Amino acid sequence: MFTEIITITPEMAKEWLTSNIKNNRPIKRAKEYAEDMKAGKWRLTHQGIAFNEEGVLIDGQNRLTAIVMANISVTMSVAFDCPADSFEVLDIGRPRSLGDYLKTQNYKNYNTLGGLVKRIQAYEKGYNSLLNVNSLGHGLSAETRLNQIEFFEANKENLIECNYYGNMVYHKSTARLMSPGDIGLLYWVFGMSPEANEFIIRISTGINLQPDTSAFCMRKILEELKNKIKYHTSSELVGYWKLAWAKRNVPTKILQLKKV
Repeated sequence: MFTEIITITPEMAKEWLTSNIKNNRPIKRAKEYAEDMKAGKWRLTHQGIAFNEEGVLIDGQNRLTAIVMANISVTMSVAFDCPADSFEVLDIGRPRSLGDYLKTQNYKNYNTLGGLVKRIQAYEKGYNSLLNVNSLGHGLSAETRLNQIEFFEANKENLIECNYYGNMVYHKSTARLMSPGDIGLLYWVFGMSPEANEFIIRISTGINLQPDTSAFCMRKILEELKNKIKYHTSSELVGYWKLAWAKRNVPTKILQLKKV
């Protein structure tokens, strides 16, 4: 990898943008940058343009777009032959999310998939406050983005399956008692087995539910929560789900969490 200080003309910027990495983030700051350039406020810094070893633009699309918009030449630092995996750790400007990375790799539902990866990683680290959107902030930043990518690559097939499963079950349900992320996480927690599939779908849809079963009790808890009859913290919900799963094969009239 080597770096040069280059005065980039609008024509050069247009040409370089044609080699932009596929499915990069939306351009959001180019107009702001262009205004600074036209006002003479743009300054040369270590931040600039970067190409990987294949000549693909991996950083700087907003800056290059701004040069085109401003229609003036600007001097910038330009890095060439960056390692292929450099894109995974670039955080220049607005930090790239895991969803941004997954988008460049052509994964479907990349934002929900990225969110599910964070939920599962946090759960594996011991965080239980991962059900119910009101509690999602806790623990989801426990890993760096590079660690998130490594975890995704190591568990790719299962994570994609859980994400697909969460969306599929969500759209099968009319009551929508759980989010796709909740469903995907629970499917992971319960081992992604046929039994887990049947258990979660029965509770989500209400189809073939039998009284005096833990699934019936769990469905009632979710309905009460949605209808604001009773409130349960996210951590309590995880506890109820685990209890319901543990008692799935024995007659159960009520799910009662043990008080610590």
